[in-house]
Amino acid sequence: MFLSANNMPLTIQDISAINQIKHKSASSSHNPQTTTKDGNPTPSPAQSEMLGCITYDSSTRSIMISCSSASLTDINNKLHDSNVLAKQAIDSASWLLNANLIIDKGSKFHINSTDTKWLKIISSSSAGIHNNRRGATSGSNNVNSIHVFGSLNIDSVKITSWNPLTNSYVTITTFNATIPRPYLRIEPGATGTTNIVNSEIAYLGFDTSFAGLGAGGLNYYAGDGSILRGNNIHNLWYGPYLSGVGNMIIEKNQSHHNLNYGFDPHTGSHGIIIRNNLAHDNGQEGIICSVNCSNILFDNNRTYHNEKSGIMLSRNTYNSIVRNNFIYNEINGIHISQSHNNQVYNNTISNSVNGIDATPGSSNNNVHNNVIMNSKIAMLTDRSSPGNTFSSNKIK
Repeated sequence: MFLSANNMPLTIQDISAINQIKHKSASSSHNPQTTTKDGNPTPSPAQSEMLGCITYDSSTRSIMISCSSASLTDINNKLHDSNVLAKQAIDSASWLLNANLIIDKGSKFHINSTDTKWLKIISSSSAGIHNNRRGATSGSNNVNSIHVFGSLNIDSVKITSWNPLTNSYVTITTFNATIPRPYLRIEPGATGTTNIVNSEIAYLGFDTSFAGLGAGGLNYYAGDGSILRGNNIHNLWYGPYLSGVGNMIIEKNQSHHNLNYGFDPHTGSHGIIIRNNLAHDNGQEGIICSVNCSNILFDNNRTYHNEKSGIMLSRNTYNSIVRNNFIYNEINGIHISQSHNNQVYNNTISNSVNGIDATPGSSNNNVHNNVIMNSKIAMLTDRSSPGNTFSSNKIK
């Protein structure tokens, strides 16, 4: 009698199945590994079963991820379609993506240096790439982009738009900002975090000019507790934008040459730590929180040469702290607009038109122990703004 590991008798079907497995194992040891038409190893049966969590919808040009853990290599092993995802021959760690990447609820996707150096996302299909040209005039849904409903980890890689016809990034200005470019969006109700560290995020996003979720480049509409750390973020339509997100850490990033804001936590953002960042040469504020933001910490950031203010608290930002920041060459060093019950202290502001501007509608803000140098107007406020206090500030 044949017994199993727990001394239970094996059936004839069990013994037959074991013999088949042994036979397959012996056969595979005498046969060389086969490859696909793209030259990649043929996935094993176990791998094929695992990759069942990756599907592709050609009608919407969308790759769907419903895996507990997956990567670009896993997509490549499943699809074997270089018209959708291809490794570039000049660099085996560079990928060209010509589809939407959708990470489903409860799923996790990784883009990191294990198999990736640079992910280039084609804005939309063109005649030179596919027979069925797709336009993008109807809005962001027709642009190849990354949509996160689950969790995403990006680490030590570069992600940009790409135009294969010019072999370069897709660039825009404020005069042609509706030219579609890919974007990365953490969708409302996403079930996990999206952490982006030590990476370059560039040449993404555009002006959609219609109501709804934005396509600014890097938009968080969920993902409480996410981390954005140590990145070089530039040439986006908007720098990192948050809406309704809480307990996120934004630190040690450089955000520059974006057509709008450098960092833009927005409507209902709360419990956000923004520290040790550099924001410069952006088209509006370097760092702003606007519309019902609360408990935001702006700590030890450096801003310069932004189009408007270095740091701004806007439209009912409250119970927040602005401290230890270095701000220079701005129109407004720190701008408090229609915001209340905030602490502004130990900041150094220089060579700006207005050092600290607390405009009408701001109340009960405590501005103290700041240093303001070489500014046309050190502090600007209005009698209609009640309860603001200014103390122990040094003007040089």
